[in-house]
Amino acid sequence: MVYENLQDFYRMIAIDISSNKISGEIPRMI
Repeated sequence: MVYENLQDFYRMIAIDISSNKISGEIPRMI
């Protein structure tokens, strides 16, 4: 389903934001 794909997409974004916070970088997506 599309919802599952979006859920995985948001999960990757969340992981990317978490990685940016750990690296001390500000995510540009937001």
